[in-house]
Amino acid sequence: MHLKKVLMAIALAACGSPASADEPGANKPGVARLFSYTLTNRAAFEAGYRKHLGWHADRHDRLVWYAWYVTEGDRRGSFIDGTFGTTPAELDARPDPEGDAADFRASAGPFAQASGITSWSLWPQPTTATPLELRHPGDRLIAFFVTVKAGQVDTFEAAANRLAKTARGIGQVSWYRSGNADTARDYMLLFHGASDGALPILLRSAYHADPDTVVDQIDTVRAESWRYVPRLSLIPGQPLVR
Repeated sequence: MHLKKVLMAIALAACGSPASADEPGANKPGVARLFSYTLTNRAAFEAGYRKHLGWHADRHDRLVWYAWYVTEGDRRGSFIDGTFGTTPAELDARPDPEGDAADFRASAGPFAQASGITSWSLWPQPTTATPLELRHPGDRLIAFFVTVKAGQVDTFEAAANRLAKTARGIGQVSWYRSGNADTARDYMLLFHGASDGALPILLRSAYHADPDTVVDQIDTVRAESWRYVPRLSLIPGQPLVR
């Protein structure tokens, strides 16, 4: 959605504590990859997807796989899964990628239509918390996908870094840069623990600082609310949630 529409949303403050350099996992790798799907039969998809997670567990996949449903936004009803806190090398070294794709096609694939794949890199300077990299996902989050105005990336990033340096807030927000060369002006911001809110107001709440210089560099904003689905997620070392 455009920025003007987002500015009209009602804010809900995100709560939490800022990450520090000494926090466990604060220096974890920051690559994330997300997959989105439109479902044609949700119950059948979930049954098949749980079988597919069993495929990963049986092969001792060391990557975490989270799952969410989009509850608000243009992709409302979509299923999103993805991995965080990894590296390109670890993604390439995952167990049997061809077998993985074949098992998904056979188990969950008949009940879903793929709608996108995106790659992201954690931007640590303005980030205040990394629960997904630390493998502590919350129940809800708001995802903002922003495109910065042409020629304003340096100004945008400098403003975001200043915002973080002057922060007096305790909001949990993770910033990611696009991992694709053709979308270098795209960023993803995840506000953990929030279920509604406009980007400027959530930034102000998270940092207790004026976000106007950051917001002024943004061309477009798309906002979504995500609900975490533990039954469809796989965290290495933990059994599948029933």
